[in-house]
Amino acid sequence: MLLRDSSHNVEAHLFDVAPIENVTPRERLAPQLADQYVPFITGGMDEYWKLYRESIEQPGRFFGEHARRLLSWSRMFDAAYYPAGTGGAGGSTLPTFDSTAWFINGQLNACYNAVDRWAISCPDKIALIYEADEPGSGSKVTYRELLAEVCQIAQVLTESMGVRKGDTVIVYMPMIPSAIAALLAIARIGAIHSVVFAGYSSNSLRDRINDAGARVVLTKQESRRAGKIVETKRIVDEALKQTPCVEYVLVLQHQSRTCRDRTGLHARKYNANSHHHESALHQHHRHHRHRFHHRRHSHLSQQQAKLQSSNGGGSNYNLRSSSSISPDSSMFGQSNLTELDWLTEVSRYKPYCPCEPLDSEHPLFLLYTSGSTGTPKGVLHAVAGYLLEARMSMEYVFDVHANDVVFTAGDIGWVTGHTYVVYGPLLSGCTTVIFEGTPAYPSYSRYWDIIDRHKVTHFYVAPTALRMLKRAGDGPLEGYDLTSLRCLGTVGEPIAREVWEWYAEKVGRGRVPVIDTYWQTESGSHMIAPLAGVTPLKPGSVSLPFFGIDAVVLDTVTGKELEGPCKEGVLAVRRPWPSFARTLWRNHSRFNEVYFEPYPGYYFTGDGVARDKDGFLWILGRVDDVVNISGHRLSTAEIEAVVSEDETVAECAVVGFADELTGQAVAAFVVLRNSACWENASEDELQSIKRRILVIVRRDIGSFATPKLIVLVDDLPKTRSGKIMRRILRKILAGESNKLGDVSTLSNPGVVKHLIDSVQFK
Repeated sequence: MLLRDSSHNVEAHLFDVAPIENVTPRERLAPQLADQYVPFITGGMDEYWKLYRESIEQPGRFFGEHARRLLSWSRMFDAAYYPAGTGGAGGSTLPTFDSTAWFINGQLNACYNAVDRWAISCPDKIALIYEADEPGSGSKVTYRELLAEVCQIAQVLTESMGVRKGDTVIVYMPMIPSAIAALLAIARIGAIHSVVFAGYSSNSLRDRINDAGARVVLTKQESRRAGKIVETKRIVDEALKQTPCVEYVLVLQHQSRTCRDRTGLHARKYNANSHHHESALHQHHRHHRHRFHHRRHSHLSQQQAKLQSSNGGGSNYNLRSSSSISPDSSMFGQSNLTELDWLTEVSRYKPYCPCEPLDSEHPLFLLYTSGSTGTPKGVLHAVAGYLLEARMSMEYVFDVHANDVVFTAGDIGWVTGHTYVVYGPLLSGCTTVIFEGTPAYPSYSRYWDIIDRHKVTHFYVAPTALRMLKRAGDGPLEGYDLTSLRCLGTVGEPIAREVWEWYAEKVGRGRVPVIDTYWQTESGSHMIAPLAGVTPLKPGSVSLPFFGIDAVVLDTVTGKELEGPCKEGVLAVRRPWPSFARTLWRNHSRFNEVYFEPYPGYYFTGDGVARDKDGFLWILGRVDDVVNISGHRLSTAEIEAVVSEDETVAECAVVGFADELTGQAVAAFVVLRNSACWENASEDELQSIKRRILVIVRRDIGSFATPKLIVLVDDLPKTRSGKIMRRILRKILAGESNKLGDVSTLSNPGVVKHLIDSVQFK
């Protein structure tokens, strides 16, 4: 355990050793940090430990002070968490996972914190830099322009589509400015945004829409990726054939190149209107400390009357002659679906509307992640706690200041995009880069070109991309300056030492810290990470816990805490922190079952961890039936269920195995029906079966889940109770057939040699 109580000298235990092996000191890594800015932590590791101890022992005081300083509130909270108390002192109760609630009775709005306050104080500052898939076709959006677009989309949602506070809105869009504006608009009105990664298939999209019960879907007609057209709307159309809950689809169509950009956000010349717009903003700001202006929520019947009047008294609420694209509703398998044109609808509304004041615990977003059972889990995050730690991690982990330019090479379909493309940078009032493309298009220099052209100060990327770029050699880096960089980061999966060192030396030029971060969809923000310019760095280690994370190493069998150095087990957390997820959508019993029943009293992360002699933590990978491909968590059970749908498949087992490029890849061991009939099948026939399996997975989940290896076998390793021993399959794939462990419980021990031979044959 890293911190037990104030009498346990953690600092001495961890750092009174000299030298710490493989550590690069701050003086060599980032000597210019203090020269360019005053860092947020000036007292080095002593100050880190002081703050960390306070965050664990007195979380009420620690997080309460940060919430007051970093966030703008329409109503200040009464207590930092429930049950009330500062924690530790005077016998007051510390927060528990049984009753996670933070900033009790406070009210605020995510969009106001991310956009309005900067549109007021620095309206012409660049908020978004859009780097389109095709080089040279991007754009820049100021905070003033962003706020105007957000407000117009917000009014489209409330007035054109009847979205109310608490409704869920699905966003299935590429990485473009309008997607960011949509998320902020949804947050502005108090609805819940649920982004579905635009690489998911129509079936996966359908399942998430239905589970969320969404009435509205936002999408784009098509998108570009690596120079290819992706028919985004076609995927949505297919999904909507089986989503009876959906009433409206808002579609961003193709645009003229005369627009400021081709993604929905226009250049606006405010002139006289601009003065009125800013006056409204400042007037709103003067009243903000007391309360937000309340937006009137019209009942659907009132909206219907208004729309009927504006449309000449038409009797059908769903028919909108002024802006509807008027699709054939029957194509969607439902008759009550209305499709609206994004630009037409947006143009109907003025560029300002007030924010909705929201309780601290009001849901902000719903994000689906893979679970070991195969059914995607809808992870729900609350407004205040999430916003606070998104902002805190930008400040402490990355040392981000208001004039910085942050380039997170992630998609908003994943939590990295939520926290470190959208909310974290905008809450910090800095500039965030939105990248629609891939690191290899049109060349392997794309990232470095973006960094140099936009003077990026912070670059955050998955190790998968770095492995690919390292394999491309140093040539693509030639001719690029990269001296604007002050901090590099990695996210999504463990990074190998040689990749870390290449990143530090070739990209960071040996002068920029590499911040290897560990966190999850459930955590909302960083759980374990070094602090830029403060924490000593070990290549491959995520270092030490972030504030509020009471991390422990548990014995995998007994569940007991393993104290002291040089221990290996399961990573768990003792107590909740503000940005931790509140529940799983409409399934709190599963929330408890997945995260708290495996090791009662602890949050089970699902990851293995090792603590070295200096107390630094090293992530070892998943210990449950989840694989991590390019930083994306996928359920093996979900893939197994899809593969088993094929009529030729009797059963299958899916496991992950090491892959040089993606970190992990998927292997499917497949037993065919009537296997005797296939004994004399030709290689072409067997390959045809494999291709069909690949198509099924690509269709039902997405191309990123496609197995890299399919092994046709006679049987699977099972216990006498019928449980498949996937551990044996993983060991065989890893070339560790001599380390299978106890196989005495197998009902069919002879299958082991068959499996080994089958894999070697491949």
